[in-house]
Amino acid sequence: MKWLWMTLFCGGLGFWIGSHRWLPLWSIVALTVLGIVLWGWAVWLEHREGADHDER
Repeated sequence: MKWLWMTLFCGGLGFWIGSHRWLPLWSIVALTVLGIVLWGWAVWLEHREGADHDER
């Protein structure tokens, strides 16, 4: 449930910033892609660390 609220908040914040034209669209898209990549990397690192502990 925490992820749903974080997604809704960040998505709404992005739309709000975009609607007021504080940042250009390309920068909002770039920040979104960067956030997705960093989130995926963190999940992969957690998964890898969990797999290393199971093997020992």
